Amino acid sequence: GGLDSLIAFQADVFFNEKFDAGIQISTYRNPDSDYQPEVSMAQLRWNIKDNATIRAGRNYNPAFIHSNTRNVRYAMPWVRPPLEVYGLSPVYIQDGVEFFLGNEFDGYLLDLHFSVTESHFENSRANTKGTDDVDVVNQYFAGIIFEKDAFTFKASYSKGDVSTSSPLLDQLLNFIKPFSPSLAKDLAIDDDAYNLYTLGIQYQTLDWLIISEYGYRELEDSFFRDQQGFYFTLGRVFGKWMPYATIARRWTDGPDNDSRATALGPLIDYSVNDSTDGLLAATRFDTTSLSLGLSYQAYESATLKMQVDWIQPDDNSWGLYTNHGSGYDFTNPDDDVLFSINLDFVF
Repeated sequence: GGLDSLIAFQADVFFNEKFDAGIQISTYRNPDSDYQPEVSMAQLRWNIKDNATIRAGRNYNPAFIHSNTRNVRYAMPWVRPPLEVYGLSPVYIQDGVEFFLGNEFDGYLLDLHFSVTESHFENSRANTKGTDDVDVVNQYFAGIIFEKDAFTFKASYSKGDVSTSSPLLDQLLNFIKPFSPSLAKDLAIDDDAYNLYTLGIQYQTLDWLIISEYGYRELEDSFFRDQQGFYFTLGRVFGKWMPYATIARRWTDGPDNDSRATALGPLIDYSVNDSTDGLLAATRFDTTSLSLGLSYQAYESATLKMQVDWIQPDDNSWGLYTNHGSGYDFTNPDDDVLFSINLDFVF
């Protein structure tokens, strides 16, 4: 029950026509497997004009179509957003300054979004308890949204640098460094530059729902390789019911080994070679998934969702659900089936 369960409270205060503020406090299972409440949104907004706003404080990473409703599952068609795309960004909640500019012409709505942000967060560690501390992510963002009738088109570009560390990673890099400083430097994630490109389109009417998004993430000089993801969702509304289906795919670009690690074999314990290759292999998340769902509008502000996910990692891939059991076969992974029933509501 802890996988998707959350409760949140949001309040907005309007001081005058120019200034308002908002805060959101959320409770859900975090990477440390507890439910400590956190401030997931807190911002002061300055409405310069009817079509221009500056806001400062905490908000969600705006890269994707449903970024602004990550904690409002009622507003999403799925039980959870497709991890193949929404998992590409290391940033979920961020602090900084954002600027919005909107305009309307020939029936089109055009919104521009720019931001400078910083984020501190933790990642859950695969196959064990605890977290890997991500020190800081500095990010510059530019996005554009076109809306016309039932169509929404969104494109964005994020540029930044990221640093991360964990006891196991630090131990491996310190072991390799005396023998191959260049390999240790290239494997580490220390102020490494990354770029994230996203494209998304949504078509929504009273009868149909079509959403598709694509993302490509580059991360330079680190054990994490470049990643790209894609999904396509189709839904059909029948009164209060909407069956839907999603096909999604994640790809990894880059080798699973490094020739410098192989060359270390005669010099030191061969397990270092295994560990280095294992580190690279552990960041191959190539996966195909198919999701079939059915949502029911139980009340005006409550939706019951039932979803089945068929998940097939590629051979020699960790897949996207990385908390594997001890007997998991990475070379030839079995397919997994995930059943979910969610009641999403707002009040």
